[in-house]
Amino acid sequence: MKIEYEKDMNPANEEPLQRQEEIELPQSVVESFARFLIREIQQYYGKDYL
Repeated sequence: MKIEYEKDMNPANEEPLQRQEEIELPQSVVESFARFLIREIQQYYGKDYL
């Protein structure tokens, strides 16, 4: 999974930066976050929802 983002602001002139960076996340991190989200969604909607 790749995450792309742009830096918010350039402190020198306060204009948005145009450079994009890519971060490669390990599959284990992605799966762990997915499991966390499932638990959070289940708690929010109730366990019978999913």
